[in-house]
Amino acid sequence: MLIHFLRKKNRNLIYVFQSSLFPAFSQYLIQKKLKTLPPNKLVCTLTFSLYTEGMKGWDSTMQSITTAQQFYDVISDQSRSIVKFQAGWCPDCRVMDMFIGPIEEKYDEYEWYDVDRDVLPEIAEKYDVMGIPSLLVFENGEKKAHLHSANAKSPDQVADFLEGITI
Repeated sequence: MLIHFLRKKNRNLIYVFQSSLFPAFSQYLIQKKLKTLPPNKLVCTLTFSLYTEGMKGWDSTMQSITTAQQFYDVISDQSRSIVKFQAGWCPDCRVMDMFIGPIEEKYDEYEWYDVDRDVLPEIAEKYDVMGIPSLLVFENGEKKAHLHSANAKSPDQVADFLEGITI
């Protein structure tokens, strides 16, 4: 949840935690909530900040793919690769960025790559990436597995998916 409204027992003070990760959306929600508050309520806004500049996950070693040729070179390699499709505007992608680093380390038998689906929409369409984030597993140019966005919300879901892959 981006914003949490906590009410003190006396209900005269409401703390609003605002995320700098999504400031415009946070501000919208705050304004919407504040319109419904009685006028005698005191609101204290506490902002917490997350480092997001160029974020690929704090421990991530994913290499970015920026061209179609680079993508095809990567997936046609003999090694097994995982390609994460994401976009800069996607909140679920930023959440995945926060937990994917340790998973990359655990599953280091794969080469990990990152594709912005808005930069390479034709690749996303060709490989049926309908939602993001999505993880696609490739070997010898062939897609072997696909973790769709609806099932990629937590570290456990991603780890279960990778454990279930038989190549």
